[in-house]
Amino acid sequence: MLLILISCILQGILFTNVHTVRSYVDGDVRLADAQYRVSAYYNRQYVFGRVEVSFESNWGTVCWNRWSFYESRTVCTEIGYHRPSDWSTAGPNRIIQDDRVILLDNLYCNGEDRLIDCRHNGYNNVRERCTHYDDVWVECYRDFPVHVSDLPIRLISQQAINAYNSQNNTYLNENDVVHAGLIQAKLNGDWYYISGVGWDLVDARISCRQLGYPDVNYIPEYDPEIALSEDQLIQVTMENLDCVSNERELKECYHDGWLVSDYDVTNLASVNCVTKEQFLSSKETLFRLRGGSSYWEGRLEILHELSWGTICSKDFTLTHADIACKSLGLGRAEEMFNTASSGYGRGIGEIWIGDFDCSNPLSADSLLDCDSSDWGYSTCRYDHAWDVGIKCQVPRPERKIRMLRQYISRQYTMPGVKFYYTEIYHENTWSSPCCYSLLPRISTNRLCRELGLGFGLPYLSRCETDPNKSQQSGLSGYILCYKQEYFSENCLSQLTKLDQCYYGYDVIACADRPPSAIQ
Repeated sequence: MLLILISCILQGILFTNVHTVRSYVDGDVRLADAQYRVSAYYNRQYVFGRVEVSFESNWGTVCWNRWSFYESRTVCTEIGYHRPSDWSTAGPNRIIQDDRVILLDNLYCNGEDRLIDCRHNGYNNVRERCTHYDDVWVECYRDFPVHVSDLPIRLISQQAINAYNSQNNTYLNENDVVHAGLIQAKLNGDWYYISGVGWDLVDARISCRQLGYPDVNYIPEYDPEIALSEDQLIQVTMENLDCVSNERELKECYHDGWLVSDYDVTNLASVNCVTKEQFLSSKETLFRLRGGSSYWEGRLEILHELSWGTICSKDFTLTHADIACKSLGLGRAEEMFNTASSGYGRGIGEIWIGDFDCSNPLSADSLLDCDSSDWGYSTCRYDHAWDVGIKCQVPRPERKIRMLRQYISRQYTMPGVKFYYTEIYHENTWSSPCCYSLLPRISTNRLCRELGLGFGLPYLSRCETDPNKSQQSGLSGYILCYKQEYFSENCLSQLTKLDQCYYGYDVIACADRPPSAIQ
């Protein structure tokens, strides 16, 4: 009796060591000896393995006989993948050498959720001709729900990492604009570190331009011991990132896919970017922007013979706009247009130059490094309607003010004018500003431009209740901006939550044309 008890205990220990993840029931399916791969091009993860079914606490294989797409699809959906991409026998190179039994044969599936619910001959009722050469192998894939059309990145400074608060998963310096640190990418609303495997100066330069800086200084070292608390692993994405140098953003570079995996802190992507002040400190000021609501946008002008003049937009491309932004100490160009359609206004005086031809745009620090027309002899030298206007990327904190939804006004219906509710992120929640208490301190034009909603019309902004809110609570206080702040998030603020907004909420008016063009 004692020997039987000891034997049972040992069997239980061995069984526990083998099955540490979960307990299986008869009919469960898995892919054994699984191999994983990811495709950045198709934005998919693939898994390839031998189909096995559990029965009486043991795993057995499935014979290939009558196996088709429909059986493969049932297996893939049962293990959490979308569809099969391939299926085959083990063949001579994948035959298992243990005494595992072949459990099932002659399956027929027609949309069942579980393989065991498909028609088959029963457990251990397999024809003698089935061998492990005939074991079924299936490859399944699933799509990553990542919106690669919008892949924000940000820098987490060493100081912010030092001040990491593991209790609420925030960085104390997250609103600061920093030019050096570890790089994170935002996927599906969450921030993940970018892997440092394969990270080089080309990748770093692309990231700096995307972050709004003109160039990269170097790839800094960081202390991995203080990146996070000792009991946590880093979650990373975009392993083996490989940029060629002509990409505009990191999402365009080759990498192993969007798969997020646990990682230690010893190899993460980091960068030290050249700031605007550093870039312009040793250069003569020959370019400027005029007519925009912020320093990063406007009509592009150039200094020649002590006189400022405009630049012709004929055949002026986004590549030329990238170089122009860099010459201003800024990042990549977000937009390029002629001033007749931009609202920046037509220039006066000379149209100095145009017809640019940049043979090596990646190394150009200025438009003057490219071939161009002679001074004063561009294609559109008599028409300021074709003056170049650009909008550049600049370093910015994480957005704390956003457009909530459009307000439909029956009283004011003007072509090109729209009204919007807004929200402000305060104390870990988004809240709308109460009327007569907050947004009038912020330039309406500044807010419309920052949110990409056009030009602000402060004289049309109004107070309205929000029928979509069950409780009319909101924010009171002030956000006080002067001209030196880059963004509204950098302005001085004092905010308080109110249980009731008695006069409704601030609704801002934005137009696709400047105020002077609104009749």
